[in-house]
Amino acid sequence: MDNLGFAPPGDKPRARHYTRAIMERNPIDYSLIGLEALAAVAAAGSLAKAGERLGVSGSAVSKQLTRLESRLGVKLLRRTTRSVALSPAGLQLATEYGKARAILAAAVDAVCADGASPRGSLRVSVPPSFGIHVMPAILKEFIACYPAVHIDLDLSGRLVNVTSEGYDVAIRVAREPDPNYVAVVIGAIEWGLYASADCLARHGTPAVPEDLAGLPYIASATSGKTARLVLTAAAGPQAVPVTPVLTTPSIEATHALVKGGVGVGALPDYLGHLADDRPALIRLLPAWTISGEHGNRLYALMLPGRSLRPAARAFVDFLRARCGAAASPGP
Repeated sequence: MDNLGFAPPGDKPRARHYTRAIMERNPIDYSLIGLEALAAVAAAGSLAKAGERLGVSGSAVSKQLTRLESRLGVKLLRRTTRSVALSPAGLQLATEYGKARAILAAAVDAVCADGASPRGSLRVSVPPSFGIHVMPAILKEFIACYPAVHIDLDLSGRLVNVTSEGYDVAIRVAREPDPNYVAVVIGAIEWGLYASADCLARHGTPAVPEDLAGLPYIASATSGKTARLVLTAAAGPQAVPVTPVLTTPSIEATHALVKGGVGVGALPDYLGHLADDRPALIRLLPAWTISGEHGNRLYALMLPGRSLRPAARAFVDFLRARCGAAASPGP
């Protein structure tokens, strides 16, 4: 990235000209000069060394920072006769500006590579249940179409930090996406209640939602000894109290426990429709859907800069196009 108004070393008249032109054009652009000066001080540790990095004198850097402090109404530096250091506010602003700069640089790089075919490494985080049962067929086809893309796949189930851990795409089941990311709807997920034939032989098959009260229920989250299910049909929603016999936040664990006859559980359609589970897994009250505690949409989450990478765009587009058998298309 260029010096945002600072001229090359030894060209101070040009620096004054650039600064004046930017001030006249847009006050916000002028603040960027101060932010660039702040970032240089944070990296170099002194005004003089920051000036060397930017091609101006240390006093010019100091003036830019004084103007930025005046504009923001916050002290960014702690100045003494012998040294200068960033204040807590200055350190925070320099850190956040560095992150924004990195995102912008990644976006520029991605746009420059827009005409190139997708290639390189792509770090992807996927929930275990979706990754194990749905992704293999999709990845097989994707790798055949894009052999120059190497997938680094995480199925650990933990909520990875997309920003700090360097993930390009995180697939998540949620009600609403995290506003800090670029979110693409991959598909809508329908949740239903399922049980094994063994479980129903022991406890009976429910004919109406009220019958669920007598069945052992596997919950994903509870408060106290009871849970409240909200089922929805054409006639509208209906709340039903149930008593959990077991609680687990893992969809994969719920799937295994339901198949094992432990109790009734809520599963997404991409697990409930698995051919290998028939007739071991039976959908209860098929006219009713349940409000999934994990959410009812599948999202691809990306950082703004990484969302422009050809490999990331190709992967998300491919996933949306191929998920019709796993999840109904979202809006």
